[in-house]
This record gives sequence, C-alpha cells and structure tokens, in this order.
Amino acid sequence: RRPHLNRFVAGRRIFQRNSFDILYVVKTSMTDAGMESVAKVRFDGDDNLNSVRDKMAESVNEIKGSEGKEDDRFIGLVTKLPRVIKRLIISLARTLDFHGMMPKSIMELIPLYSSIFISHMGSIGGDAMFHHLYAFGTISVFCTIGKIYLKPYRDIRTDEVIWKKTIDLNITLDERICDGFYFIKSLELFDALLDNPILLEKTPHQAIEEAERALKERQERIKAKQTYHDMEEYWEDMMDNPLGDNE
Repeated sequence: RRPHLNRFVAGRRIFQRNSFDILYVVKTSMTDAGMESVAKVRFDGDDNLNSVRDKMAESVNEIKGSEGKEDDRFIGLVTKLPRVIKRLIISLARTLDFHGMMPKSIMELIPLYSSIFISHMGSIGGDAMFHHLYAFGTISVFCTIGKIYLKPYRDIRTDEVIWKKTIDLNITLDERICDGFYFIKSLELFDALLDNPILLEKTPHQAIEEAERALKERQERIKAKQTYHDMEEYWEDMMDNPLGDNE
C-alpha cells in the first residue's frame, strides 16, 4: 500500500522493487569473538506477525547452527586477497552496480541488497541511533531500535504525569525515493498499526485497510474537537473586535 518506500536509486535512476526483504545482523554469541552474520529474510503480502516471527527465528537458528553462510565465506575470501586485487574487484562491482548489470548470484552473496536494514541496538543494551545509508547496494531505509526505558508522559485527560515503557526507533531514509509528505503519511499509518497491535496478526492488506480506517476516524474526531477558528474567521473577528474581550 506504500510502495514508494520499497524503491531504490541506482545509476541515477529510481527503481521499484518486486519483493520485500529485510537485513539484520545475527551474533552467534554475546562475546567479542562471537561471529556476526547478516540474515536476509523475504516477506510477502500474506505474512503477519506470527509468520514474520517464525521466518526470523528460522533464519537466526540457521545461522547459529552453522559455521558460516555462503555469503560469509565469499566475503571472507575476498578480504584475504591482495589489496590491489580487492580494489579491482570493488571497482568492477561498483561499475556493474551502477549500470544495473550485477549478476543476481553475486547480489545474493553481498548483504547490501534489500528493502530495509534493521539494527536492534536494544538487544545489546544500546540506544537507537541514526545510521548512515550505504553508498553501495540498494538499501534505501535503515532503522535502529533502542532499548526499553521509562519515560514521563502527560495524560491529556487528567493532566497528570505518568511513566510508560518506551522504545525509540530512528529511521534514516534516502529522500530521493519519496517526498516528505508521502513519508509522513506512511509513518502515520505505521503509528496507527502500533496503536492497535492486534491488527498485526492479520495479513498486511487487511491490517492496513483497518488501520487507514481507524486513522481517518481519529483525524475526524480531532477535527470535530477543534475550538479554534480558521484564518479567515480569525481576521474577520480581529477587524470587528480588535481589543477582544478587553474592550
């Protein structure tokens, strides 16, 4: 429903992806020597919260139960080559990537071709940060997730301060794939899904339809409660009664 967020820029042109993939790092053990591997999971229009969990868990278990994926071995081999040869390979790869001629088999071995890269910093006790986008590959969105912490909020109904568990999400976006209006509307839809997380148990199409309906109803309720005048009425009131109630 928000396909522009699944675009990427290559060779100074904008392309629309025909699949939705996410990348995230899996650490085999919480030690300095623990191996890190990038998991790539593909989703479709029938996935819901449960199937997303199952696919990600399967990918994590596969990585932890192996001595390295094929892409890890490929990258390890390239890094052992002499610097001159590495520079030649990288230059060739950049040229093929720019002209859209990168072989699919190589794209599958380089963990930089995806819809979004997600980094759960909170899982290692860190805060969310704004991560840079990579100059190579097709990742247009990078999202970091922070740790859970308590934050004070003001209850607009009682005007009391209450403490709630909070998680920060920081998103870095390639502004070329969509304009600010489109991105903000997409975030509003994302916010509507989080407001009613039971929708995440449905398929994306079903959840988005209900979230859009709920968002529209909420906006109508807010508009109905507005007590201020529009700009034209405001200036008419000012001209008729410039001193207001103090006259």
